[in-house]
Amino acid sequence: MLCSLVLAIGMEFQESPRPEPQKIRVGAYVINVGKFDLASGSYTMDFYLTFESDRELPAGYNTEKPSDLAFEFMNGRASHVERIESAPTKAVYRILANLFVPIDLRRYPFDRQVLTLQIEDKRRKESEVRYAASPKDTGVDGEVVIIGWDLQRTETLLRNHDYPDGEVFHQYKLNLHLRRSGITSTLKVFVPLVCFLVVSFITLMLTPESYDKRLGTNTGMLIASVMFHVAVISSIPPLGYLTLADRLVMATYITIGYHVLQCVRMMRHWMKEEKDEAQRIHATCRWGVPLIAVLSYPSAVLSAFLL
Repeated sequence: MLCSLVLAIGMEFQESPRPEPQKIRVGAYVINVGKFDLASGSYTMDFYLTFESDRELPAGYNTEKPSDLAFEFMNGRASHVERIESAPTKAVYRILANLFVPIDLRRYPFDRQVLTLQIEDKRRKESEVRYAASPKDTGVDGEVVIIGWDLQRTETLLRNHDYPDGEVFHQYKLNLHLRRSGITSTLKVFVPLVCFLVVSFITLMLTPESYDKRLGTNTGMLIASVMFHVAVISSIPPLGYLTLADRLVMATYITIGYHVLQCVRMMRHWMKEEKDEAQRIHATCRWGVPLIAVLSYPSAVLSAFLL
């Protein structure tokens, strides 16, 4: 009798098995990407969004009313939602969304960006709904063009999103990995800097008595570098850090600035009739200016890629 009572109490307090979360297969097929603004990190994405499950979809995954949708975009808002296919276990939407992504320009003009689409259930936690990727419904249309960028690859990620209150929601992410197209942006940065350096190096062949021409030319190249830097800065948003282009221009400042300084020293000694000292400075410049360039430019590149 006592054993039966203990067994009954144990069964009463035994925890019921935890129900398995409903698995929903998600697919996003992108048909257009527009208005990619580096200043704000904003862009629009037009895509087909598919939800499919082995059993009936939860409420809010198959509805005509955008206000009743059970899912939301964690990195933006949908401006237009249209349901184009409906079934108990499947729903397909055509959505136009305004999205945002953090922009990293530290390696500009060699920077790469990732455009992201993040989807998460509004109310159902990870214990109730879990997403799975649907490869057959995922991709990017072949006619999608993002001006100034090349699409390298697409990537689907599934992860848990932890909140400070301890709640965990499951999240679907579609990443579009971009890189700057062609070599146009690279040439716009490097060709002017190479021209400034070449002109400065050519003046090393002038004799010390031509200090005025040498000083004037290098001063002009230094001013041109500043103006070029202003043009580069105006083409990208205000940043709180230095880009690769900034570092390369600063290396140009250091190289040509050093040359200008040596030209001033040479001029002073020549005007004081200290021609031997002027000749010595002239000889030093022939290897000193290239050495400064050899040290400063690799340092600029390494600091941009390693920091």
